[in-house]
Amino acid sequence: MNFPVERTELSYLLHLGMHKTGSTFIQTTLKKNTRRLRKAGAFVIDHDFPEARKVRRRAYTQIRNQTKAAAGAIETLKSINSEILERARKAGAQVVIDTNENYIGTPLYTELLEKRSPAQFYPLAKDLIGYLTQGIDRQSLTMFLMLRPHSAYLRSIYAEGIRNLVLQNTLDQFLHQVDLASISFADLIADIQQHVDAKNFYVFSSEDMNAGPPNWLKFVFKEVGLSQGNLKYTSEVVRQSLSKDQIEKLIIAQENVRQKKLSIEELVELRDRYIIAPGRARKKITFPQDIASKWGDQWSADWAYCQRYIRSPE
Repeated sequence: MNFPVERTELSYLLHLGMHKTGSTFIQTTLKKNTRRLRKAGAFVIDHDFPEARKVRRRAYTQIRNQTKAAAGAIETLKSINSEILERARKAGAQVVIDTNENYIGTPLYTELLEKRSPAQFYPLAKDLIGYLTQGIDRQSLTMFLMLRPHSAYLRSIYAEGIRNLVLQNTLDQFLHQVDLASISFADLIADIQQHVDAKNFYVFSSEDMNAGPPNWLKFVFKEVGLSQGNLKYTSEVVRQSLSKDQIEKLIIAQENVRQKKLSIEELVELRDRYIIAPGRARKKITFPQDIASKWGDQWSADWAYCQRYIRSPE
């Protein structure tokens, strides 16, 4: 279904994700600079129109799950985009900042954790991005994607699955169940490029988590016209990582729940206690060497392709 494009002088900056690439840092820093951004003419959807995120999430889920309400959800996305642009104009904004790791991250995360294969994700991603950008002038649209190398990304997704209590096995077991051959960031980039001019598409690397997200923010703040010296970069990032020992204990705890030796409430309490535990030296889970050896060449080639688009700090 094609909708008429709404011409606008507004610049639209769309951060697509992905999961576990520093999105919390990005969103928290934007929040910390809300007043400065508004004064500079930026309309940040999460803070200036938070209801849009809820509407989009519901519509996005209906489309992704191909429910009976999917057709109406597409209309909803078109309508909410028009309202975003209208509100931004009324606020006197020149730039719309739209950042949500769930746009791309959640569908891929779901495919990996539930179906163990992202093969069906890439065609879906192309459609989802198209629905997400319904009615937005392509000439004014700039898209950003934050990526991590394959092994670091898979390890983080696994830890997220354990933290959300949807995985109950070891990293090695999980990886041997995943269709690793179908993981291709190059395919994802190709799908995104169908919806935006090449000159308006940027990839940032979170290979170094202390560099990637801040580089994206610097780029965005420069687009808005804010001086770096006037900005507040947050150190209040939510600590979500689990240590190797904590992951092992959560796996055992989930087995105890299945055997009715532990209640769900006790499991959740244990998980929450680990997440908010004070920072200290932690032993992280390591990526299995046999998996790294088997898929290393393919992943290196895929990452090398991504390097063509990764933006270096200026």
